Amino acid sequence: MHTKLEQLCAAQRRKWEPVWRTCKLDREMDLDAFISAPWVHLASAGQEAYFRSTGNGYRPLLPEQARIAKRIRAMDMARDQRRGNIVPVQFG
Repeated sequence: MHTKLEQLCAAQRRKWEPVWRTCKLDREMDLDAFISAPWVHLASAGQEAYFRSTGNGYRPLLPEQARIAKRIRAMDMARDQRRGNIVPVQFG
């Protein structure tokens, strides 16, 4: 008999494993590390729009595309900060 925690862990694995694989994060970390903080790892890899993209029928970005997109977002954020359009928020 499975405990609720085991069932939850299995459900999390079923939910996140396809994301981990299709974003090619299986090349960088194991699944348990990814599941420990999936949104952090997606953002770190430039794949935070995964669900929006796949929900609209697109495939996730390739790793190089994700790196470039992340760099462009950082440049946009820096430009907006210089113009005073946004205030940076720091977590942690």
